[in-house]
Amino acid sequence: MDYMWEPPEAAFVKINVHCLTVAQPLLNGNSNSVGVIVRDPTGKELWSAAGPMPGKSKLQATVWGIYHGALQCHQLKKWKTHTETDHWGAVEAISFQEEFQQQEDIQEVLRLFNTLHANNFQVGLTSRTITRVPVSLNGAAVFLAQFGLDNLSCFVETPGSWGEKQLILERDMGRMLTLTPPENFGLGEVIDAEEEQVDEVVSLVVPASTAEESTLKKLLSYPAIVCKAIANRWF
Repeated sequence: MDYMWEPPEAAFVKINVHCLTVAQPLLNGNSNSVGVIVRDPTGKELWSAAGPMPGKSKLQATVWGIYHGALQCHQLKKWKTHTETDHWGAVEAISFQEEFQQQEDIQEVLRLFNTLHANNFQVGLTSRTITRVPVSLNGAAVFLAQFGLDNLSCFVETPGSWGEKQLILERDMGRMLTLTPPENFGLGEVIDAEEEQVDEVVSLVVPASTAEESTLKKLLSYPAIVCKAIANRWF
């Protein structure tokens, strides 16, 4: 079955990461942007960030986004994490570090990611998983990445509810917002205006039936008038 988003297992938090790139920089100078969001099993947002990472490839920016999400989970003391991204290369880079030589431009962030995990490992508590998901299951991170591309100048935290963010979070849990408009459409108390006073106007228009009768009388009286005039002239 298809879903909008799959919540993490109990006691886990989920990190969703998406990187968006464009061939030509926008007018604001941005050519890439990363969206990262951390949520608990109820879909509650614990942390999110978005914005461009200038000079980084899509793979680099995605892995850096994953690292920032993991770092924030460490600061929140969330030891069980499940990371999802739609970038297969980033999943391979993290999952198969021992099997394959990784690109030089991501080795630094991989070392940071590994060090964060190893040096802060909690026995019996720490669990880390990363998987690839289709873009359709990564909607919140995609939204954040697009917002960062269009509006931000650097990668920053994006707390609170703004734009369509809350709508996206509710949708990912299958809870669409009500379509019923608020009372008075959110305008507050509405006071009726005073009834307009309209002065009575006396119509001066002659009814059509009366005008027709007057015209008919005039036409019928013409022969009599003509005869009278002739009689007066000759007699």
